[in-house]
Amino acid sequence: MADRSLASSTSSLTLPQGSQVGTNPDGGASPRRAVSPLLEVRRPHCTLNCESCNLFLEDIYRHKIIEGVRRGGGSPLRPVIDDASVEEEVATLMRRCWAQESADRPDFPALKQTIRKINKKAINLKSGCNAGMEL
Repeated sequence: MADRSLASSTSSLTLPQGSQVGTNPDGGASPRRAVSPLLEVRRPHCTLNCESCNLFLEDIYRHKIIEGVRRGGGSPLRPVIDDASVEEEVATLMRRCWAQESADRPDFPALKQTIRKINKKAINLKSGCNAGMEL
């Protein structure tokens, strides 16, 4: 950054000796200008990673969840599954994983076995399609 100092009584910036406002050493116009800090527009901003924003957002979403539970008619904490866009086996597995009672949810070995079975069917289907295209 250029060596600039504040003039004590005018609150404006001064450039180093030999510099002129609006020009660069090559003689052309300079995109950098000396601007008074009082003329800069500084707006407060937040990155949503501060405690006050976290508390505010947490409060909003807590109320939304509570309202969803009060209204009933569905679980506000479970995803909505679009049966038209998801295969039957995958939708069933998702429902089992999101079961209300933990005893109804599959354990990891069962989950792993089910996913492998689904993947194997998908691979066999793809291989069958590729074989049909080769003929």
